[in-house]
Amino acid sequence: MTVIKRMSHTSGVALLCTIPLALGLSACGQATLPGRLGQLQQIAATCPDGKKLAVQAATDESGSDASDAIRTVRIAIIKAAADRALVCGGHLQISAFSDSSGGAAVLLDRELPTLPGATETARLRRAPAALEQLDASIDAALATPPVLAQRGSDVVGQLRLASEYATSLGVGYQLDAYVLTDGEQNVNLDLVAAAASGQDMTALAQTIDVPRLAGASLSIAGVGKTAVDPVASTTIDGLVTFYKALCAKTGAASCTVVTDLSPDAVGR
Repeated sequence: MTVIKRMSHTSGVALLCTIPLALGLSACGQATLPGRLGQLQQIAATCPDGKKLAVQAATDESGSDASDAIRTVRIAIIKAAADRALVCGGHLQISAFSDSSGGAAVLLDRELPTLPGATETARLRRAPAALEQLDASIDAALATPPVLAQRGSDVVGQLRLASEYATSLGVGYQLDAYVLTDGEQNVNLDLVAAAASGQDMTALAQTIDVPRLAGASLSIAGVGKTAVDPVASTTIDGLVTFYKALCAKTGAASCTVVTDLSPDAVGR
């Protein structure tokens, strides 16, 4: 027998649950569903309390990011984030950018209503068909990349767009933003040169104006992974340090800055 302490969402009182794990029960007696439904149940467990989920995924379409391998990984991340938005109920926006945040192209913008059903299990049983339709919509939206300038990346500008997106939806949503990029900002700021020179990247981040993203989850993924020449590990470390400091400055509740983000880790 296993005793699990779990906090009540409503009262904050600790509840003690005695659970025979061999029976396939999760905390406080909720049955663990098998197979695909079990995977969806795990996603549902990450949904924000009392709010819908606002997922925004912005993919860098500048020249240094242009490769089929990079694109395949990004599509998998976008679909994983979109799956979570559908299971939780909320809104999904997918955009592409390069050297100007003002020139970003919105590829898909859709409200994802809560799945119908009297219980979580009933709702999750409807999810696979809805997810299949959503994946098809994402494939169609991303099938032909928009024609954007190839001369640069305004990665920092995507934080402002994420803030504007969240503001447009209102207080009933929690922002989960993904910026999929090699991190090579060169609009108004040459980050690669700064990182390669050994400049203090944390101090540099403090000089940048950023919007407030309090309560949000922000992931910047693909840093240092380019379609052209390999990036030195010391330069990648500098870029990661910069974006972590920049994310912290926004007040985001969660900051993830990585070269490789597994789709299985999205929202976890």
